[in-house]
Amino acid sequence: MPAQPLPFQYQESKTPALHTGFAGLLVFLDAMNVLDLWRAADQSVKLSGEQGWSDGQIIASLVLLNIAGGSHVDDIGSLEADAGLGHMTQVAEKNNLTPTERKTFNGRFRGGRRRAFPSETVIRRYLEKFDDASIEDQRAAAKGAFIPECSEALRGFDALNASIVGLVHKRAPQRVRVATLDQDATLVKTSKSGAKRCYKGFAAYQPLNVYWAEHDLVLHSEFRDGNVPADFEVLRVFRESLKLLPADVEEVKVRADGANYQIEFMKYCAEGHDERFGTIDFAISSDINNAFRTALSMVPEEAWKPLLTRDGEAMKVEQEWAEVCFVPNWQAKTKEGGPTYRFLAVRTALGPQQQLDLNDDSKRKTMTFRGKGTYRVTGTVTNITAERMAGDALIHWHRKRCGASEAAHDVMKDDLAGGTMPSNKFGANAAWWAIMILAFNLQVLVKRVALGGYWCRLRMKALRFAFINVLARIVRTGRRLIIKVAKGHPAIGDLMRARQELYDLS
Repeated sequence: MPAQPLPFQYQESKTPALHTGFAGLLVFLDAMNVLDLWRAADQSVKLSGEQGWSDGQIIASLVLLNIAGGSHVDDIGSLEADAGLGHMTQVAEKNNLTPTERKTFNGRFRGGRRRAFPSETVIRRYLEKFDDASIEDQRAAAKGAFIPECSEALRGFDALNASIVGLVHKRAPQRVRVATLDQDATLVKTSKSGAKRCYKGFAAYQPLNVYWAEHDLVLHSEFRDGNVPADFEVLRVFRESLKLLPADVEEVKVRADGANYQIEFMKYCAEGHDERFGTIDFAISSDINNAFRTALSMVPEEAWKPLLTRDGEAMKVEQEWAEVCFVPNWQAKTKEGGPTYRFLAVRTALGPQQQLDLNDDSKRKTMTFRGKGTYRVTGTVTNITAERMAGDALIHWHRKRCGASEAAHDVMKDDLAGGTMPSNKFGANAAWWAIMILAFNLQVLVKRVALGGYWCRLRMKALRFAFINVLARIVRTGRRLIIKVAKGHPAIGDLMRARQELYDLS
């Protein structure tokens, strides 16, 4: 017997009702209200919006789009269709306005305001305002790596981001005086005609990010073309990020991959050239060049020690590590009494099949040790002495950057809208990326400051399912707005608690 259809049908409601499918998104609206994001964006970006829409309104709408799960400009239609969310967004926009500002608020729109959120056309035109035709000509003419000068409008996003970073830092359970910064680039694959090919052969953009490990925040991000190498001008970006740290941060440490293995970068940190922080501890992946291989081959076999890693409750040994007596040419030229640089190596034994599967690139990272077999080798350079941190502890500390900062890249590109570029124009995509960074840090603020506990460990998929995508009815009683959630819904307690935590911030 064929299955019968379920006894229901879809119909469009003939009367408008203030319902929302994003009750948890109102908490993010509250966080944006605490930050006064609308006014701050107007004052920082200063593009005067588009067709009556202010900078703050468009930027706030795109931040909400990211949090809600939208990845394309035309997804704004889903937010516009949610009457309750639209109503609450307009309430939030006006909440911090003076009486005079409220009188002229809707007067910016010719014929009156008809939408809660800007249209797709308005958003695209706004994003294109961040593009400079002369910069596009320079990009097209450039034969190698080229980073356009950052416009004042794009620079305005640094101030917006700093306000979120500062609030998370201020409300940390324990005041953090040390900033561990993980600097790393990530590839954003794209089909846009304006993109350039990366080192892997496909069209992409390659933003360079500085991630603050203690707070799970993106402190700074520079949007770049795909053909710009990850090691290009890393010191300049790092120094820019240092300026964005809150005033009470006293010490900085940095972890990075081989892109930061640059003499200029390492000496800047080790020789204390930064006016504010002085000497900066670092751990950086080192080159496996011929000189390093020679030094590695001279390490006595008894000097190799087991590198213990945790497997559940037990400890297991899969690798070995050793201190390497290696003095590269650039270090030999260091003045007497200058900093010392310490090199460590890790080797991983390769089985017969693994050795057969090696390609030309991976072979450059392998070595054969007499009487032991073939190993994959990696190196680390640091200015942290053995007295301050044991070698195995330093290796594990350096490796932590691979977990948290690379997971942050996944959130940017997969959970938020950073993986889908809206335009063929570089400036428009740079603005889109910068707004995504605001959304990334805003969700960290809500999880860490307003929710806490196990919520801090959740990715956006789980957060949307359990907290954001909650059905509610909005009721006005006198001057109060009541958000009515279904009785017994598991999120109601967290919604109320999150609002109280944000209220305490204001």
